[in-house]
Amino acid sequence: MKNILIVDDHPLVRLAVENSVIRIIQPSQTHTAGTFKEAMQVLGYQYMNLVILDLGIPGGLGVEMISQIKSLQNEARILVYSGRNEMGHATSYMAAGANGFLNKNAAEIEFEFAINTVLNNKKYVGKKV
Repeated sequence: MKNILIVDDHPLVRLAVENSVIRIIQPSQTHTAGTFKEAMQVLGYQYMNLVILDLGIPGGLGVEMISQIKSLQNEARILVYSGRNEMGHATSYMAAGANGFLNKNAAEIEFEFAINTVLNNKKYVGKKV
């Protein structure tokens, strides 16, 4: 069973991502957090295979969030899932240790491909990057 943490400050987005993840990854157990502090608390007690991380979350520390997640769970894969421009942000987050970067405007099939790519220990960035 894969454990997936969805970190986003918008409840409806968390729900939509969670529903997609449950459909894509079977079997899976999802966990959610609305702030970076909540995410770190969950990571402190539950092993995660994948963290789907929004960037504009309360308590978020920009690119430093990646190293903080890795300090708790170095093996966790991180897919940044953000509305921010890939061209301006993907390289710095990937250099910091994220395993993928996907814009929230991506089609559902690309979302599924990104998740599977990252879970298979490969890197993912959109075609623009």
